[in-house]
Amino acid sequence: MQFRKDDSPYVFSNRIIYRVGESAEPIQFENEFYVSEITNYPENEIVDSEYAEFCGENSTEIYNFFKIKSPDRFYIMYLKNFQDTKH
Repeated sequence: MQFRKDDSPYVFSNRIIYRVGESAEPIQFENEFYVSEITNYPENEIVDSEYAEFCGENSTEIYNFFKIKSPDRFYIMYLKNFQDTKH
């Protein structure tokens, strides 16, 4: 599903105000954000399992990592209640 700002299920903002120096006028700005798309993916399409690496050595345990990493993407895993669905 794709959304515009006016029909997005989530619209939010942040406001930042700061000063530089003791007598300076405050500088302020506000950013607005909204969810532009929601897509369902099977877990195997977005998650890889691999050993974590630290200082050139692999861990002894396997961890899940997102295949596609980006500051403008996030994933919410949910569990499906099979009693309430046909599929």
